[in-house]
Amino acid sequence: MKTLKIGFTTWLILFALHPLSAQIGGRNSFEFLDISANPRTMGLGGANVSLAQEDVNMFLNNPAVLDSSMAGIASLNYSPFFGRTPHFLLTYAHNFEGKIGLLAAGLQYIRYGKIQETDEVGNIIGEFLAADYALTIGKSFRADNFRFGVNLKLVGSQIASYNAFGVATDLGVSFKHPENDFRAGLIITNLGGVFKKYLPNYPLRMPFDARLGVSFKPYKMPFRFSVTAYHLYRWDIAYNDPAFATTTDPFTGQTQTKKISFANNLFRHFVFGTEIIFHKNFHLRLGYNHLRNQELKFKEITALAGFSGGLAFRVKGYEVAFTRAGFARKGLTCLAISKNLKEW
Repeated sequence: MKTLKIGFTTWLILFALHPLSAQIGGRNSFEFLDISANPRTMGLGGANVSLAQEDVNMFLNNPAVLDSSMAGIASLNYSPFFGRTPHFLLTYAHNFEGKIGLLAAGLQYIRYGKIQETDEVGNIIGEFLAADYALTIGKSFRADNFRFGVNLKLVGSQIASYNAFGVATDLGVSFKHPENDFRAGLIITNLGGVFKKYLPNYPLRMPFDARLGVSFKPYKMPFRFSVTAYHLYRWDIAYNDPAFATTTDPFTGQTQTKKISFANNLFRHFVFGTEIIFHKNFHLRLGYNHLRNQELKFKEITALAGFSGGLAFRVKGYEVAFTRAGFARKGLTCLAISKNLKEW
């Protein structure tokens, strides 16, 4: 109980010290850290801090869910980002026994390929490369029905001959009900800073966030529901695009600004996900992200922006997972292959 109090108090102090003036959407650097890099998270709407169940990728969402069920599991994830940009994620958890115990590691890499370099008037003068990458080490500690976790990240970015590096940490706590299939998670992400900038006077900051979520499976039902709230440090996260937020009164000719309602702004903070468990070796996943739906849908066409769906199945000791997530008229896909190396 003493460990629980100390961990929770430290966590609250760090949260209180973080500047709350940050805004989402192009305000931060290294925003690739918030991309859903594995099929399960992407399939459940893009954010989840409470689930685990033998999926080593989930420690990146919340290090507190890291437990012995992930020991020995390796997972390779691939997602062709927009423009067919290759996005890789490799994760692995290993139990070192003794004082070190269980550790998890993840390597995320996005290669943007060759980009045309031009001068001030648009003449092509060559090409350059760009890439983002992050190395994450995770550790968790148990206290009764609670677990506390920490992720340490080394983050890097390259644009031509310019480089930027930073360090960050995630602090998380999770709760697992001793009898029922109920889990809750709470996390503060990307606390840290930049120690090398692209340019000396170029401001950079980490994509900070605070998230809270629960997952539960009703007794004898093949459904596991998840609800995750994110961007908790800021109430108004809506982007009111002037092109869509203003209308002209046909009678008076006056310009009127559409206001986003309280309910709409509230639900932009929530992500909903469901796992349909047909068999222990076959799952379906569905998700809905209201913020993504509202920000990416067209005025005439909603398409499937904000909706996601996927599946996972196991065969001969391998788990294969696939997800498709809607982003306006186009979507993203993610594929993963996982294996418990201890079975070899």
